[in-house]
Amino acid sequence: MKSTNLIYIVALVALLSCASEENKPTEVLASDTSVVEKQPDVSEEAVETSEESDLELNYIVSVAEGYNYDSLKTIALQTADKLSFKFDTLGRYYNPQKGIVLPDDDEDEMWAGEYFFRRNGENLVSVEMSYAYTDTSISNNEPELEKHRQDTTKMFVLAMMYLNKKSADSLANIIKVDYPSAKVFPAQIYMGCMH
Repeated sequence: MKSTNLIYIVALVALLSCASEENKPTEVLASDTSVVEKQPDVSEEAVETSEESDLELNYIVSVAEGYNYDSLKTIALQTADKLSFKFDTLGRYYNPQKGIVLPDDDEDEMWAGEYFFRRNGENLVSVEMSYAYTDTSISNNEPELEKHRQDTTKMFVLAMMYLNKKSADSLANIIKVDYPSAKVFPAQIYMGCMH
């Protein structure tokens, strides 16, 4: 639950930090050691509206899911090889306590030691944390949605995400020859600024 809440908090902070130039504060407070910008007042309603406009419906091709990273990585590598796609980790690794995360010393200080979810990419396969990709079919089912968000250890093999369902279904049909449990699910992916 802590990891899920952290993602929501970080997304909110990222959204606020990516405000357009016209919305940035003009008053700067200085001290001997640093410069601190005075943050503008932002209503929750404005944040929600802005966040919703940065969501994009994608159709996720899921090859397999589970809790064993090594098994899922093997499936991901086999799938990438079969499709002539690239296996891409985004520089992340598997930490048994935290899941798939960037190294603690990553140059991106905001996401160092945390899970940074995939948002795009072409002809690639990766292992992702399931809680970051919510099937829109459960969005209005509060118990299912909460169960999905609280399961912070479940992972899945992602073999592309498409804006077009037909493309996702075509790829899933190819994958189902070797992995019959492969499926496509729609998910709203946050495409706004993450820094």
